[in-house]
Amino acid sequence: MTPPRSLVRVLLSLLVVLVSAFALEQAAFAKPIRDELSRDAREQWDAARELHEAGDFKSALVYFNRAYEISNNPRTLFNVGVCWKDLTKYSEAIKIWEKQLTFRKKLPREDVQKVEAAIRALRQFVSTIEVKADEPGAKLLIDGIEVGVTPFVEPIRIDVGRRQLRLVKDGFETAEKTVDVLRDKVAVVEFDLQHVNKTGTVTILVEGPPASTVYMDGRELGPSPYTGPVPAGPHTFEARAAGYATVQQSAVVVYGDSLSVTLSLAESKNEGKLRVLTEHPDAEIHIDGSLVGQGAWEGLLAAGGHQLEVSKPGYSTERLEITLSPEQQRTVQVSLSSEKSWMFWTVSVVAVVGGATLATVLLSQPTETTPVDGTLATVTAF
Repeated sequence: MTPPRSLVRVLLSLLVVLVSAFALEQAAFAKPIRDELSRDAREQWDAARELHEAGDFKSALVYFNRAYEISNNPRTLFNVGVCWKDLTKYSEAIKIWEKQLTFRKKLPREDVQKVEAAIRALRQFVSTIEVKADEPGAKLLIDGIEVGVTPFVEPIRIDVGRRQLRLVKDGFETAEKTVDVLRDKVAVVEFDLQHVNKTGTVTILVEGPPASTVYMDGRELGPSPYTGPVPAGPHTFEARAAGYATVQQSAVVVYGDSLSVTLSLAESKNEGKLRVLTEHPDAEIHIDGSLVGQGAWEGLLAAGGHQLEVSKPGYSTERLEITLSPEQQRTVQVSLSSEKSWMFWTVSVVAVVGGATLATVLLSQPTETTPVDGTLATVTAF
């Protein structure tokens, strides 16, 4: 149960009087800390005191920490804890003071007593929390302050009240949770980190060829059988092998689940069918230089390009480039044009010319007729 605010104010006021008398004013019975510091550390110490007196606790914390780092004097840690207390980060203050007590043998007896009293005063404002996570090496922040890395083998000290927890790890989405922490009651928080690129495991088996290659969405995955992580979501898996027809299958990969896909390949028919027709039963049909038939021909050819030739004496030869796709069926109709020989045309010309000459001779010669006997007087009417 959280203490009443009035009680909290009274206790904190007493604590302020307690720690200030020692930390910020320096008790007369102990040698002033400043006198134990080097010049560099003393400059940091003086700057920290001025900032603290001005109420800038965050900046004062930075300079008190620098004074400790330069001097390695554990007595300076008390004021570091005071700054955390003034920032209402009580668990952090206790952590610093507990660290200071690890140097107990180097501290004056009066220092030890002051530190222990300060810790007792703040413990009622602090509780513990158990943090569980499914990923090791994730950094935990409480109210923006890093407190450690997973896994945690024991409960973590935390200030009472509503707290914001954040778990961070490269390659995973940041997870955040808000928890109400009560005094004398251990809170439990569990985190399930999600990959930034969510994946599932897929196993692809290929039946048929002795060796094949597996593809996903057109990208090569490797030789079959293949097992590995792939991004969650819909994908098209494909198997390819020389001499076999390519096979595809679409499937949805679920984040965190395993998927098995079997692709069966059959030997590809790398042939097409060609049919050649002509109007001449005796026309010869050649394919790629070889005589395959007369008049008409039908048969299988390897996919790709071929040369078709159809010929017949007295006719023009027709040559065509034919391309076939696997399993394609194609019909080609070839027409031949008649072709007269040179002797036919020579005889025809001679005949025409000869006929014209004869006609001219006949027209130019006089016509012979039978003489007519008698006179006009002998002509009588009917």
